[in-house]
Amino acid sequence: MRALAGQLDKLPSVPQTYLELTQAAGSTKSSAADFAKIIEKDPAMAAKVLQLVNSAYFGLPQRISSVSQAVSYLGVELLKGLALTARIFSATQAPPKGFSVDRLQEHSLLTARLAKKFVTGKQSETAFTAGLMHAVGQLVFAQCLPAQLGQVFEQSAASGRSLEEVEREVFGVDHAAAGAFLLGSWGLPFKIVEAVAFHLEPGQVAEDSCLELAAVYVASRYAKALQARAPLPADVQLDLAFLERAGARDKLAAWRAVAEQIAL
Repeated sequence: MRALAGQLDKLPSVPQTYLELTQAAGSTKSSAADFAKIIEKDPAMAAKVLQLVNSAYFGLPQRISSVSQAVSYLGVELLKGLALTARIFSATQAPPKGFSVDRLQEHSLLTARLAKKFVTGKQSETAFTAGLMHAVGQLVFAQCLPAQLGQVFEQSAASGRSLEEVEREVFGVDHAAAGAFLLGSWGLPFKIVEAVAFHLEPGQVAEDSCLELAAVYVASRYAKALQARAPLPADVQLDLAFLERAGARDKLAAWRAVAEQIAL
């Protein structure tokens, strides 16, 4: 990853709006109006946040027409996640052949929506942001190494191999590692970086207390099937040993029921 980082001369910087929201969230004097003003200072990001909030993949029961409404309805933690993804998804221009920013954004939103429903409390906020950002490494490749990413998609389509397998051949790392590298450089919370880093191969994580990772791992697999209008993967197609270790094995039936209720 360090070797690849030397080629990433256009690595995105952490969005200023996210930093300001984080700073405001640390103050007990901040109000919903203060958070809305921060986002509204960047009209392009405000528009993108509203677009994402109102996406069918986000699943809100009513239309959100203002940033103030978004703050009141979602809360600052979820809005911070949207601020992150809004900036980086809008930064990618002229994507390589075979790569769709819109489709990746839809997949990320659906993964975030599912992951948030799989867990509760503070973990749900972490799982939501991690779900939004879990595939951000593909955007890093698209922005910094578009020609090589085009080769990845061509080779994957021609051979039938997974994208991550071809990514490792072409880049030396997959998009999970690239995304975690970016988010780690931005100083995001460890649990978010961990979920992004291991969402492809969660069994490689060393610790057991990683329910957020489990939620993102299963949510991304379910989201992929839902997008393709395919059956959800059977339990035996998942890493059950990891899910058992993470304390999520007995939650799969409930998680499957949630995913089956999602209408695309």
